[in-house]
Amino acid sequence: MRELQVVKRVVAGVIFTLLQHQVLWAQINSSDGLRAPGDWNSWTNTLNMGGDFDLARSTSGLLRWTTTFQYTGTSGSVAFKFASSGPSGDWHNQWSGHSFTMDAVNSVGYGDLGNNSVDLVQNSYYTIVFRDNGYATTDVSVMETSAAPVSVSSSARATASATNPGPGQDVTINV
Repeated sequence: MRELQVVKRVVAGVIFTLLQHQVLWAQINSSDGLRAPGDWNSWTNTLNMGGDFDLARSTSGLLRWTTTFQYTGTSGSVAFKFASSGPSGDWHNQWSGHSFTMDAVNSVGYGDLGNNSVDLVQNSYYTIVFRDNGYATTDVSVMETSAAPVSVSSSARATASATNPGPGQDVTINV
């Protein structure tokens, strides 16, 4: 009976330790950052390099890393990877080996699996959203726009309620 209690405590301790380990690795270490080196920046990949290809971590809602940039290179296929630092340097963690479909959710593998590729158009703007799934395969979207994205900080309605159009009638909103 006593041996069974000892075994239960050992098993509980192992499970607790494994759960702690899982929590620690559930997201990319923010001090390592996440970068997207590639043809677009001459494969520059250094910790805290700043600029368009050093993704920013967002903690509101789903954990994700994002960046927006204007592509000024030649239209066509561009090679790149996602990278995060680790014990063996700036290329320790990589997400690679995928041919991206624009404006879609793409699954990108974890590890040095070759380069990613995506077709870009000169002078268009691109936003990358990388789901923080820790050091594992994850989802990434690359979205194209013809102009730089903007944020709407506020909006106002100047129409008095007595003059509101009815159902099915057009309304003009100025932002």
